[in-house]
Amino acid sequence: MNKSQDIEQLLLNPEKVPELALNDNSARKANFSVQPKELHYVPTEALKTVLFEQDLTNILRNRVEKIRLEEPKVALNEDRHLPLLTKWNVQLSDKISKGLLTILQDFSYKVRQSSADGEDVESFKNECLVSLRNFKAELTTDLGPNKLLYGIPLKFTHIDIDKIWDEIKNTEFYDKFSEDLEFLLSVSVFPFPNALCSVWVFVGFIYSDH
Repeated sequence: MNKSQDIEQLLLNPEKVPELALNDNSARKANFSVQPKELHYVPTEALKTVLFEQDLTNILRNRVEKIRLEEPKVALNEDRHLPLLTKWNVQLSDKISKGLLTILQDFSYKVRQSSADGEDVESFKNECLVSLRNFKAELTTDLGPNKLLYGIPLKFTHIDIDKIWDEIKNTEFYDKFSEDLEFLLSVSVFPFPNALCSVWVFVGFIYSDH
Protein backbone atom coordinates (compact mmCIF):
# COMPACT_ATOMS: atom_id res chain seq x y z
CA MET A 1 0.00 0.00 0.00
CA ASN A 2 1.47 3.39 -0.98
CA LYS A 3 1.37 6.58 1.07
CA SER A 4 -1.61 7.92 -0.86
CA GLN A 5 -3.60 4.80 -0.05
CA ASP A 6 -2.46 5.02 3.57
CA ILE A 7 -3.89 8.52 3.88
CA GLU A 8 -7.16 7.49 2.27
CA GLN A 9 -7.53 4.65 4.78
CA LEU A 10 -6.71 6.96 7.66
CA LEU A 11 -9.42 9.41 6.62
CA LEU A 12 -11.87 6.55 6.99
CA ASN A 13 -10.20 5.15 10.13
CA PRO A 14 -8.81 8.08 12.15
CA GLU A 15 -7.98 5.86 15.10
CA LYS A 16 -5.08 4.45 13.04
CA VAL A 17 -3.38 7.80 12.54
CA PRO A 18 -0.47 7.14 14.99
CA GLU A 19 0.69 4.22 12.86
CA LEU A 20 2.08 6.60 10.23
CA ALA A 21 4.44 8.12 12.79
CA LEU A 22 6.40 4.91 13.20
CA ASN A 23 9.64 4.47 11.33
CA ASP A 24 9.21 1.40 9.10
CA ASN A 25 12.69 0.14 9.92
CA SER A 26 12.26 0.47 13.68
CA ALA A 27 9.00 -1.49 13.49
CA ARG A 28 10.88 -4.49 12.10
CA LYS A 29 13.72 -4.48 14.58
CA ALA A 30 14.01 -7.42 16.95
CA ASN A 31 14.10 -5.12 19.96
CA PHE A 32 10.89 -3.29 19.15
CA SER A 33 10.17 -0.13 21.11
CA VAL A 34 6.85 1.66 21.31
CA GLN A 35 8.76 4.94 21.15
CA PRO A 36 10.24 5.35 17.65
CA LYS A 37 13.68 6.91 17.40
CA GLU A 38 12.56 9.09 14.53
CA LEU A 39 9.18 10.56 13.64
CA HIS A 40 8.07 10.75 10.04
CA TYR A 41 5.30 13.19 9.17
CA VAL A 42 3.46 12.43 5.96
CA PRO A 43 1.78 15.43 4.30
CA THR A 44 -1.98 15.13 3.95
CA GLU A 45 -3.03 15.46 0.33
CA ALA A 46 -4.97 18.66 -0.29
CA LEU A 47 -7.22 17.01 -2.89
CA LYS A 48 -8.42 14.37 -0.46
CA THR A 49 -9.14 17.07 2.10
CA VAL A 50 -11.27 18.98 -0.42
CA LEU A 51 -13.16 15.81 -1.36
CA PHE A 52 -13.82 15.02 2.29
CA GLU A 53 -15.04 18.59 2.83
CA GLN A 54 -17.48 18.24 -0.07
CA ASP A 55 -18.69 14.83 1.06
CA LEU A 56 -19.18 15.99 4.65
CA THR A 57 -21.16 19.03 3.47
CA ASN A 58 -23.48 16.88 1.38
CA ILE A 59 -23.96 14.29 4.14
CA LEU A 60 -24.80 16.91 6.77
CA ARG A 61 -27.19 18.81 4.49
CA ASN A 62 -28.99 15.58 3.65
CA ARG A 63 -29.34 14.74 7.34
CA VAL A 64 -30.73 18.19 8.12
CA GLU A 65 -33.29 17.86 5.31
CA LYS A 66 -34.23 14.37 6.49
CA ILE A 67 -34.78 15.33 10.11
CA ARG A 68 -36.85 18.37 9.10
CA LEU A 69 -39.05 16.19 6.91
CA GLU A 70 -39.50 13.40 9.45
CA GLU A 71 -39.71 15.29 12.75
CA PRO A 72 -41.73 18.50 12.30
CA LYS A 73 -42.91 20.16 15.49
CA VAL A 74 -46.53 19.64 16.49
CA ALA A 75 -47.06 23.15 17.86
CA LEU A 76 -47.18 24.86 14.47
CA ASN A 77 -49.82 26.88 12.72
CA GLU A 78 -52.54 24.48 11.61
CA ASP A 79 -53.06 26.26 8.31
CA ARG A 80 -49.47 25.67 7.21
CA HIS A 81 -48.67 22.67 5.07
CA LEU A 82 -46.06 20.46 6.69
CA PRO A 83 -43.41 19.23 6.47
CA LEU A 84 -41.59 22.14 4.85
CA LEU A 85 -38.66 21.73 2.48
CA THR A 86 -35.27 23.11 3.47
CA LYS A 87 -34.05 26.08 1.45
CA TRP A 88 -30.26 26.44 1.48
CA ASN A 89 -28.39 29.68 0.84
CA VAL A 90 -25.38 28.13 -0.86
CA GLN A 91 -23.74 31.44 -1.80
CA LEU A 92 -23.51 32.73 1.76
CA SER A 93 -22.61 29.27 3.04
CA ASP A 94 -19.57 29.27 0.73
CA LYS A 95 -18.68 32.81 1.80
CA ILE A 96 -18.73 31.79 5.47
CA SER A 97 -16.63 28.72 4.74
CA LYS A 98 -13.93 30.71 2.96
CA GLY A 99 -14.17 33.74 5.24
CA LEU A 100 -15.34 33.26 8.81
CA LEU A 101 -14.14 29.68 9.30
CA THR A 102 -10.75 30.47 7.81
CA ILE A 103 -10.37 33.45 10.17
CA LEU A 104 -11.28 31.30 13.18
CA GLN A 105 -8.93 28.50 12.19
CA ASP A 106 -6.05 30.90 11.55
CA PHE A 107 -6.57 32.54 14.93
CA SER A 108 -6.82 29.20 16.72
CA TYR A 109 -3.62 27.92 15.13
CA LYS A 110 -1.62 31.09 15.77
CA VAL A 111 -2.69 31.26 19.41
CA ARG A 112 -1.66 27.65 20.04
CA GLN A 113 1.70 28.14 18.35
CA SER A 114 2.39 31.43 20.10
CA SER A 115 1.45 30.02 23.49
CA ALA A 116 3.75 27.06 22.93
CA ASP A 117 6.60 29.38 21.98
CA GLY A 118 5.91 31.73 24.89
CA GLU A 119 4.96 34.63 22.61
CA ASP A 120 2.42 37.36 23.30
CA VAL A 121 -0.93 36.48 21.68
CA GLU A 122 -2.57 39.90 22.04
CA SER A 123 -1.51 41.01 18.57
CA PHE A 124 -3.16 37.93 17.04
CA LYS A 125 -6.34 38.63 18.99
CA ASN A 126 -6.47 42.19 17.68
CA GLU A 127 -5.85 41.05 14.10
CA CYS A 128 -8.61 38.49 14.40
CA LEU A 129 -11.08 41.06 15.76
CA VAL A 130 -10.38 43.38 12.85
CA SER A 131 -10.88 40.53 10.36
CA LEU A 132 -14.12 39.49 12.04
CA ARG A 133 -15.49 43.05 11.99
CA ASN A 134 -14.63 43.39 8.30
CA PHE A 135 -16.25 40.06 7.51
CA LYS A 136 -19.38 41.01 9.47
CA ALA A 137 -19.68 44.23 7.45
CA GLU A 138 -19.43 42.29 4.17
CA LEU A 139 -21.97 39.74 5.33
CA THR A 140 -24.40 42.44 6.42
CA THR A 141 -24.19 43.99 2.95
CA ASP A 142 -24.78 40.62 1.29
CA LEU A 143 -27.80 39.89 3.49
CA GLY A 144 -29.56 43.06 2.42
CA PRO A 145 -32.15 45.13 4.29
CA ASN A 146 -34.43 43.63 6.96
CA LYS A 147 -32.50 40.36 7.05
CA LEU A 148 -30.68 38.89 10.05
CA LEU A 149 -28.46 35.87 10.43
CA TYR A 150 -28.30 33.50 13.37
CA GLY A 151 -25.51 30.94 13.40
CA ILE A 152 -23.11 28.84 15.46
CA PRO A 153 -19.53 27.83 14.54
CA LEU A 154 -18.43 24.39 15.74
CA LYS A 155 -14.89 23.03 15.86
CA PHE A 156 -13.83 19.38 15.78
CA THR A 157 -10.45 17.71 16.04
CA HIS A 158 -11.71 14.49 14.51
CA ILE A 159 -13.52 13.38 11.38
CA ASP A 160 -16.15 11.18 12.96
CA ILE A 161 -19.28 12.10 11.00
CA ASP A 162 -21.71 10.74 13.57
CA LYS A 163 -20.11 12.74 16.39
CA ILE A 164 -20.18 15.88 14.26
CA TRP A 165 -23.85 15.27 13.50
CA ASP A 166 -24.65 14.78 17.19
CA GLU A 167 -23.15 18.19 18.00
CA ILE A 168 -25.10 19.81 15.17
CA LYS A 169 -28.35 18.28 16.43
CA ASN A 170 -27.62 19.68 19.88
CA THR A 171 -27.75 23.22 18.42
CA GLU A 172 -31.33 22.60 17.17
CA PHE A 173 -30.71 25.23 14.50
CA TYR A 174 -32.81 23.21 12.07
CA ASP A 175 -35.82 23.27 14.42
CA LYS A 176 -37.41 26.29 12.72
CA PHE A 177 -40.28 25.92 10.29
CA SER A 178 -41.06 29.38 8.97
CA GLU A 179 -41.55 29.41 5.21
CA ASP A 180 -39.25 32.39 4.62
CA LEU A 181 -36.17 30.92 6.31
CA GLU A 182 -32.95 30.22 4.44
CA PHE A 183 -30.55 27.77 6.04
CA LEU A 184 -26.76 27.83 6.12
CA LEU A 185 -24.33 24.97 6.50
CA SER A 186 -20.64 25.59 5.89
CA VAL A 187 -17.77 23.12 6.24
CA SER A 188 -14.05 23.83 6.17
CA VAL A 189 -11.42 21.14 6.65
CA PHE A 190 -7.85 22.20 7.35
CA PRO A 191 -5.25 19.45 6.83
CA PHE A 192 -2.29 18.70 9.07
CA PRO A 193 0.40 16.02 8.62
CA ASN A 194 -0.44 12.33 9.04
CA ALA A 195 -4.05 12.77 7.85
CA LEU A 196 -5.02 14.85 10.87
CA CYS A 197 -7.67 17.46 10.18
CA SER A 198 -9.14 20.48 11.90
CA VAL A 199 -12.83 20.50 11.00
CA TRP A 200 -15.02 23.60 11.31
CA VAL A 201 -18.77 23.55 10.73
CA PHE A 202 -21.06 26.59 10.72
CA VAL A 203 -24.82 26.10 10.98
CA GLY A 204 -27.48 28.78 11.00
CA PHE A 205 -30.37 30.44 9.24
CA ILE A 206 -31.39 33.79 7.74
CA TYR A 207 -34.68 35.34 8.79
CA SER A 208 -36.64 38.54 8.20
CA ASP A 209 -36.45 41.33 10.75
CA HIS A 210 -40.08 42.47 10.67
